[in-house]
Amino acid sequence: MIKPPARRGVLGTLALVAVLLAAGCGDGRTEAGQGDAAEPTSTPPTPAGSSSAPAPRCRTTPPEVEQVTFPGSGGARLAGYVVGTGTAAVVLVPQRRMDSCSFGGYATVLTGRGYRVLAFDFAGEGASTSAPGATHSGDVAAAVAYLRQAGAGRIALIGTSRGGTAALVAASVVTPPVAGVISVSGPRVFGGEDAEAAVRTLTPPALYIAAQNDGTAVTDGRTLHDATPADRRTLLVVPGRAHGISLLGGTDQAATEAGKAIDTFLTGYAPPG
Repeated sequence: MIKPPARRGVLGTLALVAVLLAAGCGDGRTEAGQGDAAEPTSTPPTPAGSSSAPAPRCRTTPPEVEQVTFPGSGGARLAGYVVGTGTAAVVLVPQRRMDSCSFGGYATVLTGRGYRVLAFDFAGEGASTSAPGATHSGDVAAAVAYLRQAGAGRIALIGTSRGGTAALVAASVVTPPVAGVISVSGPRVFGGEDAEAAVRTLTPPALYIAAQNDGTAVTDGRTLHDATPADRRTLLVVPGRAHGISLLGGTDQAATEAGKAIDTFLTGYAPPG
């Protein structure tokens, strides 16, 4: 069920995705579901204050992946990777018990559609350093700043579970605004950050995705949708109980519906190029 307010194809993508999805990182758990693993391509200019990370953490790291570090919130140093070279970019924001490795396969799917992709680890997680003043939304804002310094134009955010909360809060304060934000199974409140309050004044368009049997995730998705200005909101409720990362890049009905909605949203608000 969908409640309303596209370039594809890179040689070797299917083979690379198969390799990436076979690799693992983290403990495989999520707030209410399961996740993916691995890593993915890029060579845009390195922004000031950033650097290349010397060694990959994820089990599979194709040569096209650029390991990067950049300043995060509160003085943290964030680690992640960039893949793809498009001027339109997507920031992938991980869920609890997951890090940038979980997005390896999906990042490759997005690059096959013409996007530059940045996946990163929150402060104090994965290969990122910790900082007392770091916040999840602040780290997302730092990722946007990194991509803008690297030459990206249109930037969209996609967050899974708690990553969706962080992406929504960041999207409400980042200036200039991002092109769009997608929350997949994001809770209304996580880690002291209130997405419901943030989206009431949201400027960029937002897409909310949740599975109909995913407990509070679908309830929170509807609440967040209803709190968002009417001309900037879209809600998709898919069948089943899959959560977060499990709705990205799969071939089952729920993931297929989610993928089509994300493609439509990105093509409309942050077309590749």
